[in-house]
Formats: sequence, C-alpha cells, structure tokens
Amino acid sequence: MLGECLASLAGQVDEIILVDTGSDDDTVQIATAHGAVVRHLLWNNDFSAARNACLAACSGDWILYIDADERLEPLAPGALRQRLETGWIAADVRLRPRPGHTPYLLTRLFRRHPEIRFEGSIHETVMPSIEKLARREGFAIGDAGVLIEHLGYEGDQSRKHARDLPLLRACCRTWPERVFYWHQLAEILAARGSTEEARDAAWRGIEAAGRNPSAKANADATMLYHLLARTDLAAGRDPNAVLEQAFALSPADPALRLLLGQRQLAAGSPDAALQIAEDLLAIDPKALRPGLLSYNEALFGSHAMALKVASLIRLGRLDDAALAAAQLMDAERPVKPPG
Repeated sequence: MLGECLASLAGQVDEIILVDTGSDDDTVQIATAHGAVVRHLLWNNDFSAARNACLAACSGDWILYIDADERLEPLAPGALRQRLETGWIAADVRLRPRPGHTPYLLTRLFRRHPEIRFEGSIHETVMPSIEKLARREGFAIGDAGVLIEHLGYEGDQSRKHARDLPLLRACCRTWPERVFYWHQLAEILAARGSTEEARDAAWRGIEAAGRNPSAKANADATMLYHLLARTDLAAGRDPNAVLEQAFALSPADPALRLLLGQRQLAAGSPDAALQIAEDLLAIDPKALRPGLLSYNEALFGSHAMALKVASLIRLGRLDDAALAAAQLMDAERPVKPPG
C-alpha cells in the first residue's frame, strides 16, 4: 500500500520522512523511489518512538502524519499549504476509517515545534502537547477541510490484534483515564471472543469518561456503549439499561438509534421500531457534518431498511414489507461493470 500513499502526497509536501522499523520487504526501495528520506529505528513496541524519530528528522514548518495504508484525497498542486492559516497551531482533517463509512475529524496537521511530540506506545497521540501549547500561546486548532482515506481495517485482522493486545493492556494500565485505549482494548477482546473481558474493559472506559468528561471522552464512551448493547443483543439480554445510559450521553447518535429500534422490535413495539427506521432512512450520510465519530453508511441504508422490513412484517403490512424488501435487495445487488 505504501506506493499509493506516497503518490497521493505528490505536489502537496516539500519532504517525506519515513522511519523504517525493520521491514524485510521492498518498503525502503518504494519509499526512496517516491523521494522519501528514510531513517531506521529498531522496533521496540513503541509507535510513538517511531513517530518522534520522524519528527526529529523533519525540516518543514508544518507536519502532516499519514500511514502507509492511507491516501490523501486528490488536490490541486499546493492546495494543502493554502488551507493552513497563520493563527493555527494545528488543523483537523477528515479521516474515513474504512470504505463505506462517514469521515470524522482528527488532528493530523500541526506546526513543527520541539514541544509537540507523540505519546503512547500504540494509538499514539500528539493532542496533549498541542492543546497545552495552544492554551499557552493562544493558537487555535483549525480545519484543513481535506480528506484522508484509510484502508487498513479490511481483511483478516488477527495478526494485528495479536500485536496490539499486549500494548493496549499496558497502555490501559499506564493511562487509565484515556477512554480511547479502553475502547480499542474492548473491541479487540470482543473480536477474539473474550466477551466478558471486553465488557469489563468497556465499563472501565465509561467510568473513566465520567471522571474526566470531554467531547472526545464522551465520543469514545459512546462507542463503548455500542459494544455493550451489541453484546447484550447477541447474548439475548435486554440492552435497555445500557441504552438508557447511552442515550443520556449521546441522544442523537444514529448507531444507538438503530440498536434501540432492534430492541423495540424484539420487545413487541414494531411501530416505534418502524419510526426509527424511517428516521434513519431520511438521513443522507454524505451530508452529515463530520464530528468525532464515524458511522457505517449502511446505518442509513440497508441496516435501516432491514429494520423497516421486519417492523412492517410484524405489523402485518405484508405488501409494504415486500416493497421495502425489494428496495433492500436492489440496494445490495452488486453493480455489474460495463461490458
């Protein structure tokens, strides 16, 4: 994936610094072919160390950090530079975490400054140092309005999970107040079938968010509520108590709305479930304003339509259900390539 990542930066950056942590493939050759300066660092289970080695080698006024499995959206030459303002210390981009999902805001651009460094051995972040500097110097964090596509969550993730799990356990011990670590730990544990341990991690993350509330902590806690409600439904448990807490925190969250609709259908309230399905279908995911969370666009399409079909069947409106089912099948049918 590296070549396409570096090609997407052409005409937008003055230099590319890549720190290689021990690859045994063609990484270095691909990087140099795209004009990157390659540095080497022995891998020590610390992503921040690699990031900070990159920062130490940079000479530009601004830094964009990007991973090999990401792509910067096509822009006119020099457009990225033109979107940065003098009063900013950093700027958000729109990151689409995987195909078919809505983008969310993430700070990926920032001024080169000796006090701005990454922390955390995994899911590393520069935000504490950026926010500290912004408060002290009176700088703002702006919005560059550019899109980065991330492709790395597709396919089998088992090898990545095996690598990440011990790092996340250690980070949860070292930074127990960072809710995002608990979310990532809970998701990996759930994916590996350790459901009860995943639920315990989720509750610990929610408790941390309650102790130190912020927009970011609340967003991460909302994702933990998603996991708890999903595992309740999968186990045949009533998720009502979880959903009540979740809605108190994020009453407009569409993923929670879908889970509520599924719960209401199971509880014998198809009218209420149908209304939720119709509300979700009325949302255009392309028009959603990016926030701190990303959503599967199927929430506003096939998932909501499936809830609508089931609700109509339960209500005895079989003709309407058949029409909605036909629309669902049309939406999911793969498009044939021309010729």
